[in-house]
Amino acid sequence: MPGLRVGDVLFDAGLVVFDKDGTLLDFEFMWGTLLRSLVAALTADVSDSEASAANAPAPGALARALYNDVGYDPRAGRTLPQSPWSMATTDQVLTILAATLYRHGRPWPAAEAVVRAEWARLSAAAAMARLVRPTGDLVALFTGLQAAGIRTAVDTTDDRRATEQALRLLGIAALVDSIACGDDALPPKPAPDRLLATYRKLGVPAAHTVMVGDTAFDLVMGRQAGVGLTVGVLTGAGDRATLAPHADVILDSLDEISVVY
Repeated sequence: MPGLRVGDVLFDAGLVVFDKDGTLLDFEFMWGTLLRSLVAALTADVSDSEASAANAPAPGALARALYNDVGYDPRAGRTLPQSPWSMATTDQVLTILAATLYRHGRPWPAAEAVVRAEWARLSAAAAMARLVRPTGDLVALFTGLQAAGIRTAVDTTDDRRATEQALRLLGIAALVDSIACGDDALPPKPAPDRLLATYRKLGVPAAHTVMVGDTAFDLVMGRQAGVGLTVGVLTGAGDRATLAPHADVILDSLDEISVVY
């Protein structure tokens, strides 16, 4: 079995499973931009006078509530570790935002409808193309893994349509053997079910599997599924202190992973 160099660690790998957002692609560039655009759209029709008349928050107050409820600091341009924005599924996040609008005076059907409509508009293919930016030389990494006979998988809380689109834009869609997504009919991270299904599908033992991710959920899922190596990367929402209790190795980026023979 080919060896994998992960930072300073050598590991006999048969499968490497990657999280997507914050691991393969620049989380803050993509998701921070999308969230700021979404919050702007959701607060655009709330004028100060309307807010006062309806006893509702002014646009600035509503924006702060929306950011706070999903765990994003707009001043720092940073997603908070362990927050819904960093770890929840897309559907869960949209529900949280709709609940925020409801709590601030919008009827529930209207709140849910506007959140989902604006998200669909902002996450359309044309908009996403300019936001997908890799965290490293992914084509070289995945090509090297494939050439060495090491299988690859992506496990993400994002939905399948957006995930497949992102992998195409990153240039690695044809190099990924399996994809597990937030809208699949299995429990979301950190439950191990999807990772266990990936083992069975690809026929690689857990002991020879690496789980790579930028959040504690990624690594906890790996530990619960019995992977041989959990790897945290600092290119996303998780910081070193958050990842350290669950990671065997912490890397600055995926460029610290390579195949050795």
